[in-house]
Amino acid sequence: MNIEDKIEVKKIHSSFIYYFYPPELDFTKKDSLIIEYNIEYPPYVVGITFNENKPDLDCKTMGEEIKRCMVPKSHFEGKKNWILFH
Repeated sequence: MNIEDKIEVKKIHSSFIYYFYPPELDFTKKDSLIIEYNIEYPPYVVGITFNENKPDLDCKTMGEEIKRCMVPKSHFEGKKNWILFH
């Protein structure tokens, strides 16, 4: 089953996501993963979530263009598969 929901970013202030890594979150070996966004003005981007029924992800600004977020497996409870982009 493929679930193709939207990534929701709240309170964004004129910022642009250049890319993110990894494009696929594989929780078969770990219960939490890190996703990094190369982003314009990362301090302005807050409220990142993949699931509006769960709290926002724990994210930190790293340097001038990186936003690093911890994604726990529990963030996707009730979902079978998750594809960010294909």
